[in-house]
Amino acid sequence: MTKLKILTIAFTTLLAITLTACGASNSNSNSGEKKEIKIGATSGPYADMVNKGLKPLLEKKRLQSYCY
Repeated sequence: MTKLKILTIAFTTLLAITLTACGASNSNSNSGEKKEIKIGATSGPYADMVNKGLKPLLEKKRLQSYCY
């Protein structure tokens, strides 16, 4: 490969990484509104694990979860 191709690939990669790192982040964690998460689990022990273990953790983070 020629030096021009190598430099072009390197510059393009560097540009892609830079633009990806500078993406906008929409952090609405301080807005006070609850977000919803729908979780699918089979009946029995898996639904119990979601309802008794995961649901309280999600509610602490102000996320409302529904187990189907």
